[in-house]
Amino acid sequence: MNAFVRDGGAGFDPAVVPDDRRGIADSIVQRMERHGGTVEIRSHPGAGTEVHLHLPRRVLAKAMPAPSAAVPVASPAPSTPGGAASGPVPGLTPP
Repeated sequence: MNAFVRDGGAGFDPAVVPDDRRGIADSIVQRMERHGGTVEIRSHPGAGTEVHLHLPRRVLAKAMPAPSAAVPVASPAPSTPGGAASGPVPGLTPP
């Protein structure tokens, strides 16, 4: 799994984060590393911040609970003769 977030905010210099402001190192980086993932944080004063999180698929497979018979599963969408689902997909704009 990969997640990428970018903002155009004030940014900061990660090398000079004060000791009492350890949210990045203690919260984000250590949590991802504890679960076998990685974090890349790029930020510069006045230039916003970019955060890239990566968690390997094998780690996700271990963390996901096994499916339960008690959990309802949605039925597949009806198909057209060509095999594609009929109708627009909510939230997507056709090309």
